[in-house]
Amino acid sequence: YLRLSRERVAELLDHEITHFSLQEPRQLSLQWILGRKTEVLAEFLHKELPVLYASRIKLLESLHGWDESEQLVAIRREYSESFKALRLVEFEDTTRFLRVLVELKKRHKDVVKRMVTGVRAIQASDTGYGREAIDEFLNRFFHLRIGTELLTSQYIS
Repeated sequence: YLRLSRERVAELLDHEITHFSLQEPRQLSLQWILGRKTEVLAEFLHKELPVLYASRIKLLESLHGWDESEQLVAIRREYSESFKALRLVEFEDTTRFLRVLVELKKRHKDVVKRMVTGVRAIQASDTGYGREAIDEFLNRFFHLRIGTELLTSQYIS
């Protein structure tokens, strides 16, 4: 039995974000998602959601000037908290796992508005991002978000 301080656990989880961001999110069909039993979907979510959150965190960090936007810094922090919550919960504890997913959805309910506001501010600043680059960034970001929303909504329902 190994005991770690909260600070050490937080540090290890921060490193896991990089590790998980290097994994490719799985491509799924709606039919596959809808056809899974709750237990199978829970196990899949436990493995896949950290990849999706880590990918969005690293994508956000790749945007030059993200750390100068209050909205984007807050989104990054919230995604990091969500990643850590997912890594610390066991999917076999269905009540707690469900509670974590519901909390994640509440935490991220206004991400779209804040993301657009933050990215527009970056585009308006002197970062050199044109419309095409911003559109590409937002397309990738929202593509990852849609997958997360679909998966969590299906499990919660």
